[in-house]
Amino acid sequence: MRALAVLVLAVSYAFAGPQEVEPSIAEEVAALIEKTSALHAFHLVLANSDEATLELAYREPWDARLTLKSSLRSDDICLDERRYHRTEPEGDSWRYFDLPHTSFREALDQLFPLGKRLGGGGVFELHGELHDEDGFGCDISFDLSGRDSPFGWFARMQEDLAHVTRDGNELLWTDGALELHLSRATGLPQEIVVAQEGLELDLRLQTCRTDEEAADLDELLAAPEEGELDELFTEYLALMSGPQALRQDGFERVEAQLRAGKRAWDTDTRDDWDSFLTVLHGAAIEQRWHEWTEQLRADIDEGAEWAHQELEKQDTSERRARLAKFRDGLEQVLDDGFDSARETYLSELLELSSEPAEQREELLDLERQVIERMHEERIADPVRAYLTKQFDAALGGK
Repeated sequence: MRALAVLVLAVSYAFAGPQEVEPSIAEEVAALIEKTSALHAFHLVLANSDEATLELAYREPWDARLTLKSSLRSDDICLDERRYHRTEPEGDSWRYFDLPHTSFREALDQLFPLGKRLGGGGVFELHGELHDEDGFGCDISFDLSGRDSPFGWFARMQEDLAHVTRDGNELLWTDGALELHLSRATGLPQEIVVAQEGLELDLRLQTCRTDEEAADLDELLAAPEEGELDELFTEYLALMSGPQALRQDGFERVEAQLRAGKRAWDTDTRDDWDSFLTVLHGAAIEQRWHEWTEQLRADIDEGAEWAHQELEKQDTSERRARLAKFRDGLEQVLDDGFDSARETYLSELLELSSEPAEQREELLDLERQVIERMHEERIADPVRAYLTKQFDAALGGK
């Protein structure tokens, strides 16, 4: 009888089929990143009975607005593809800075993409660590190269899975003073709890509109018409998105892809690396030596005018020969200057701080070749051509 019961039990398990295995926390977070990356627009309002509200509005890829209102503090942040706007901590006046879109960043992202689900755009951030006096930070950041989700906390959750737990239909993540409750179905925030001396908030989701339901966001996402330029942060961004910083990013990205086997050091990769460096150093070299080359052209104009006046005084073959020799000497001085400028530019390149791949020396060799080529094409050749043109005009005649 017992054997029959065991047989029936075994048969029932066989017909029941494979049992569903609950995904791991890491798998759930990855799935929610994929879901939220598919959102085209959303409008979320979280509030409590004390009239504190946090409002998030988004329309892919760049338009974003975050507004926090409470009895202790308020923030208003607005982002579009061109500018980041934020109200002053005291008052309603706006400050802004321009986003640093550059041709060399676009080239890097096109030739060595990060493999993100989304391109550049706005990213909502929440922090519970001590980012300011009350230990709670909310912001909109921006990523020019690519994002996996419009919610920046997912990337931090993936690195902090020990503080992510399941709570019924929600995932709960604790980050210092912050408790963030996310729907396991949608990935959207359901509740935000902040418990820190000086600030206590318990905000629950009141409004949730996504995609077609959130189509009427024009007024909410409209950029402020007035504001004061934040010159210090604009200067900082220009530095962090300038040629030196993008050069470091370029080496980090291509070497990481080579180490991971995503790229091979073959003709295609060399050509792409050459293309990126051409855009990067071509622009940087032109900018670095623009004022100098303008001065060289002015000096050439002055020399050509002097040669023309000398020829007008007495136009003989001997004088023409001396003036031609003067022009050749001027060209030699220019060539010496071009050599010095190239070596100066090379010496100004910052030491790379990234982990080197085995192809590092080949990458550096190709970079030097590109720099030498760019100095010839963008600096030396145009100035030499200008010298020839101006002196041919000055020494025209017989």
